[in-house]
Amino acid sequence: MWKWKSIGALGTFAGSTYFVADSRLVHAKSSPEQADYISMPPGMTTRTHLQPAFDTHGAIRGEGMARPELAEMQLRHVQVFFRHGARTPLRILTWMDQPEWPKDKILGDPPLPAVTYTTTDVHGQLVPSGPYEAMYQKIIFKGGTPAGQLTKTGKEQVYELGRRIRGDYIEKRHLIAPTFNASEVYVRSTNMMRTIESARWLLSGIFGHNKRGDKIIIHTEPAEREILYPNHSFCRQLKLFNKKLFKELDASIPGLREDRAQLQRLLGTPLLTQHSSARLSFLVCPLHFSFRIQRGG
Repeated sequence: MWKWKSIGALGTFAGSTYFVADSRLVHAKSSPEQADYISMPPGMTTRTHLQPAFDTHGAIRGEGMARPELAEMQLRHVQVFFRHGARTPLRILTWMDQPEWPKDKILGDPPLPAVTYTTTDVHGQLVPSGPYEAMYQKIIFKGGTPAGQLTKTGKEQVYELGRRIRGDYIEKRHLIAPTFNASEVYVRSTNMMRTIESARWLLSGIFGHNKRGDKIIIHTEPAEREILYPNHSFCRQLKLFNKKLFKELDASIPGLREDRAQLQRLLGTPLLTQHSSARLSFLVCPLHFSFRIQRGG
């Protein structure tokens, strides 16, 4: 019997979960046909039963035994999930004064050891650059920086997260090898350069140059098969749901209409619309780099 064991957050944009096993755990359902399963990543052939094995008092169902300690369990799987590091805005908003984004200062690699990698889909086939990346390369800010790109600061952020993971999982707990081992570590990213590069710099923080490790493959999927972000372009039901949601926001969330009106007055523009994420992105990204935001009329 498998059981989830959460170990909490690794940072403001990352978390992880252990899979642990103990011989005393029993299935909470009576037969495999009744159980709920989830497929494991490539390389793990066991299918995992996620039905809770404990009752509300911590006893194992059907056995009347106390909850086993983590030290008595065997680690089987760890999942680490995280967002990309700091990025440039996603689009140009003509209603705002445009700050400069000097390409030579904003982009480029930090002076840190970095791994080399290749990308394939989850079946080992090559994946062309996704449609979002082509769109971002057509949006150029003052200073020559394209939209939606992982910044030098963003690379340093995920590198530091990788260093923390190395300290916890390699140096302290000795859970994985100090160099990349493809049978131990599986990497999955969306097909955007800012997320692929975030995966690269996380791995760089964990494994350094990785000169003696296995070849690193970062697995992605083409846009029509992607499930790691809300894929409105290829999921009609999700698109319809979001359209309905935005129509009902004012009525369903108390105070939202008033907050939107106040922000509109301060910024001199409508804010909370279907494209509000892009507007907020353009506000937050410059503030992160200490650019000034002009107050609306």
